[in-house]
Amino acid sequence: KYSTTREKKYSKRGCGHIRTMDEQSIPIDIHYNKLLDWLIDRRHCDQRWHQHLRQIRERIKHSLKDLPEGVAKLDDIKTKEIVDLTYFHCQNVMKYLLTIESTDTNIFGQYSSQRLKDWKDIISSYEKKNIYLAEGAQVLTRHVNYDIASLKRQVAQCQQQHREFSRKAKDCQDHAATHKQRFNEQCTELCIEGKDVDIELSHLVDDLPSIFEEVISLVSSISPSIQYYKVFRQSINNRSAPDDNILPLLSYLCCHGNTTVHEWKYGEPPKEMKELRPNEYSITSENGDTIDWGDIEREGEIDFGEGEIDFDVGLDEVDLSLITIEGGGEEANRTTNIVMPRKSSFPTILEDFESRNEILNDIMELLEFLKQREVELTSEGSGVLQVSTHLAETLQVHSGDDLVKMIDGVKKVMEKLTDKRTQHLLLILDSESYLHRLSFQLSRQNQLSQYYSRQIDEYIHKAEEAGNQQHILELQLVEIVKTTKELQKQVAAEISKRYKNRPVNIIGELNQL
Repeated sequence: KYSTTREKKYSKRGCGHIRTMDEQSIPIDIHYNKLLDWLIDRRHCDQRWHQHLRQIRERIKHSLKDLPEGVAKLDDIKTKEIVDLTYFHCQNVMKYLLTIESTDTNIFGQYSSQRLKDWKDIISSYEKKNIYLAEGAQVLTRHVNYDIASLKRQVAQCQQQHREFSRKAKDCQDHAATHKQRFNEQCTELCIEGKDVDIELSHLVDDLPSIFEEVISLVSSISPSIQYYKVFRQSINNRSAPDDNILPLLSYLCCHGNTTVHEWKYGEPPKEMKELRPNEYSITSENGDTIDWGDIEREGEIDFGEGEIDFDVGLDEVDLSLITIEGGGEEANRTTNIVMPRKSSFPTILEDFESRNEILNDIMELLEFLKQREVELTSEGSGVLQVSTHLAETLQVHSGDDLVKMIDGVKKVMEKLTDKRTQHLLLILDSESYLHRLSFQLSRQNQLSQYYSRQIDEYIHKAEEAGNQQHILELQLVEIVKTTKELQKQVAAEISKRYKNRPVNIIGELNQL
């Protein structure tokens, strides 16, 4: 009545026809989140629509089992969850069944085919009280607010996992290369192949005699430097004969070679020499003499006295704090094939730790002297000339170039005695624990390299799985967005029919998909 009065009012002004046309062209904008409330408020749908929808979906579930097999269109519908099937899917099923089923009807207008009859009843139930509109509004809201948002989060998570696993694979590759390089460097430093570390390390000390021979050869080559230093000290101290206390051990090594420490100290070789097995040690006094235990074999039995030995000692009488357990960890539990090298009961000068250090001290003393002399001869100053006038004539024949050659020779001896491989070999000879520790370190580097190599394949596989999962989720996302867009158009078209085909726009984030 109000609209009729208003049209009459505008018709009196001569613009009634324009007003009617304007109302038909005004679009109806509905936010997708408010669409269900909008339909219920305008009484297009009943408030108890979900109760009827539950019954309809039960019928759909049973009717899907009766559909023919091997049809692509129907198989796609069968694979969907029951909550994702809508009124418009049922219409598509009905259209396809009309092409393959008999369309004969009885006198009441019902289909004779049970399939057509079931799906016709389902569609009629949907259309009753516009339940399909309420269902469409609910599905739109669920897709936009939950399903699509969840798929986007899963895609982003897969992308992050792919990046993370790819980064870890790259890190493992770097770690594997680093440990492999360290292993190869240490093997090169020790001059071993690295195929069987334990055995190769055990045989390393076999190279010590040749190294010692090379050291002796180098020491013999610096004999003029040693003599030069002694003459210099003799001239400075105004002595007629060289001092034997100047570079004593280096001079001895130059003259007599790498003899035993016993021969160096006492002037004669030991009477009996034997090789000690691993963990077989002799007890020596501070000056290096072996303790003489005397004649152990005696006639008769040992008199232990009267009475019995009381072995019943309580734990309270034992100080447990004095008991220590050595070893432990991976190094102690590791099974090795190490064979300890045998040591001589009378080590040579270069094998003995103290005498070897004394030789190094002599070499350092000689080297620093030669460096200072080289500076004095190559620099200008009256102080140097005044000192030179007190030197013997034999010292004047050496020039700065000669001293440079002497310095190079002494440095070669120093480098040979202090290079890393020689130090490793000497420590192996002196310490069983060092040999085990060195073997453990090398094996550990190789194990870490192999471990990280295996991790590379594992992380690459996980990255591929994340990439494949991402691809599947992206396809699902594209499909659900496509379905949501179609449902949006279908629901908008159904609402438009109820408003004389006025344009209906379902707005919101739905349009930004």
